[in-house]
Amino acid sequence: GATGLVHTVSDGPVSRFEWTKEILTEAKNAGVLERDVPVEPVTTAYFNPTIRRPAYTVLSNAKAAGILGTALGDWHEGLRRTLRAMVKQP
Repeated sequence: GATGLVHTVSDGPVSRFEWTKEILTEAKNAGVLERDVPVEPVTTAYFNPTIRRPAYTVLSNAKAAGILGTALGDWHEGLRRTLRAMVKQP
């Protein structure tokens, strides 16, 4: 019965920079990476965008959670589960 645009993202806001750092940290913890990988923050201007974007944009999953009747879960845990599944692959 869902109509319109429904964002299906995990709970909790995160910047691309924070997300990238956490992916690399958890990948190292899961044994996917052998060492720390440096990450350098940049502004949107670094990519020379052709359109203007708001300074702060976070997708809301409230509609999806309402349709499903449950929270979609923390993105940290989703990342850990995904990396654990990757490590188990042959």
